[in-house]
Amino acid sequence: MTGDRAEELDDFRSETPQAYYRYQDGILTIELKPDLIIDLRTAERIERFRLEMTHDIRVPVLLVIPSSYLLLDREAFHFFGSATGVHGCLAKAIVLHAPLRVILRNFSLAFYRHESPLRLFTSRSDAKMWLFDQLGVEITG
Repeated sequence: MTGDRAEELDDFRSETPQAYYRYQDGILTIELKPDLIIDLRTAERIERFRLEMTHDIRVPVLLVIPSSYLLLDREAFHFFGSATGVHGCLAKAIVLHAPLRVILRNFSLAFYRHESPLRLFTSRSDAKMWLFDQLGVEITG
């Protein structure tokens, strides 16, 4: 990603019925709204809007799933980490307040190769630090 292209997103904010989107400090944060039923259609809408708003600019993405969601469908959860779900991401960190699920999913991710680095976290700050590290790798590498 070039600096000029990234400037197009500086201080970008938007809201959809499913999520809040904000580009700040070189990271696009997508914070899902509380009390949301996260099924495959919802996940597809969230990712489609992300691609539309970034205009093919690859950025690190922080997806925050609140602990107060009503339902997180298995297909939706897998979609966020699929090839389609990470398309256009420089790296993607997903914050989920389910420690066992995070550990198991990160273990299974170790066996698959993705277009972009992908990792799950239970802590928003840990996820951001990992994304900053990934951004540094992309700039220097």
